[in-house]
Amino acid sequence: MKHIKPILLFLGMMLAFYSCSDTDENISQPETIVQNEEMARAGNSGDIIHRTTAAETTVTTTTITSTTTVETTVTTEITTSSQTETETTSTSETSTTTAETTETTSSSETSTTTETTTSSETTTTTAMPAVTVKNLNVSTISVSCLKVTWDEEEDREYNVFVDTDAEYAENMHLVYKDNTRLYITGLRENSYYDITVIPVANQGETAVSSTVEGHTEQVEVVYDFDEDEEAHEQYDDGNNTDFFAGESSLGLTADPSRSAIAGAINDPITDTGICRDEYGDYCCAMGTYFGYCWDRFLVTFENGQQITVKICDSKGDRWYHEFGGYENNHNIIEFIWYGAAPPAGVAFTGTWSSYIWNGLDFTHIESIQKINYPENTVEY
Repeated sequence: MKHIKPILLFLGMMLAFYSCSDTDENISQPETIVQNEEMARAGNSGDIIHRTTAAETTVTTTTITSTTTVETTVTTEITTSSQTETETTSTSETSTTTAETTETTSSSETSTTTETTTSSETTTTTAMPAVTVKNLNVSTISVSCLKVTWDEEEDREYNVFVDTDAEYAENMHLVYKDNTRLYITGLRENSYYDITVIPVANQGETAVSSTVEGHTEQVEVVYDFDEDEEAHEQYDDGNNTDFFAGESSLGLTADPSRSAIAGAINDPITDTGICRDEYGDYCCAMGTYFGYCWDRFLVTFENGQQITVKICDSKGDRWYHEFGGYENNHNIIEFIWYGAAPPAGVAFTGTWSSYIWNGLDFTHIESIQKINYPENTVEY
């Protein structure tokens, strides 16, 4: 028992010693944590502290502090004889980034004002002289022809344009006789045409166009052979009627032919050599089935072209005569040419249908209509 007491006493002293050591560690660690948290809240980063004093007036320094907090978990394990205790402590680590922006105040500004003086210049433009067409005129020659004239100007050329809503406009043809006179052929009966003439401007000139409206002859139909079944069979598609032979005007010496041909002239427009009277009609011979001397007709061809003809000689009591000795070659209309001989081509072929005469193309006959005379004569 004596020996046990000293041992127990020794153990008691040892336990008291260890108890005091644990207490000190437990107290000092929380105090350190508290101090670190206070520094973090105060925005301090170790020993780096920037202050701006009142003396720094010329240069102003702005300090921007960026604080980053990183949480670190520290586990402290304490073992005693009676229990195991685990504590988790958060330690704050402060990283401070300091950016310094230096703003320098200086100031001298120079403002310069520039004054510009603009002078106003006046440009005078001289108008170019206008060139016009003087005394533009259009007159009617026939159902298929108009005459256009204007005053001549020396060394001046002109452009002519024709506009129409009439059918078969593709048949139109311009026949120039001189610099200020032309004929438009291939037209249709009772149709309107706008003729525009534009002078060709020389250097320093301005051209001004002029337009005039022309109207072809309107006929009054007395009898329509196109509706006569017997007559129509003689010049329909079943028979060749595109043969137009002729005879000389010099052979018409007795009346009524001599009187009917009187005053007729050589066609001055299409150069066919056929005689034309004061009404624009082509002089011809036809059978008595259609009529007699002085009777007048509108002839329409399959290509859409039209002419007016007047009987100045009789072919006798028949519709036609055979052309070239062939029964189906029906020569219904026989033209009367002016003078001793027809044009060379007609003398060679025997028919006017072998050529196109300044826009006039004698093709297969589509219809023949007897018409009255107009009130006025024409001037070619």
